[in-house]
Amino acid sequence: MTRFILYVCMAFVTAFVGVSWASRGFPMHFSGPVSVGPLQPTVTATFGDQSAI
Repeated sequence: MTRFILYVCMAFVTAFVGVSWASRGFPMHFSGPVSVGPLQPTVTATFGDQSAI
């Protein structure tokens, strides 16, 4: 009997989540867009440069 109650509760939770998801129009996007910009160099060394030693 306990297993039956567990299954009924899981079914209600699944139905609630499904209905609320459908009522919002099945959104599939996550958080807002991540702003990505060009990376700036942090080290200004060239090949053979001895200043980093």
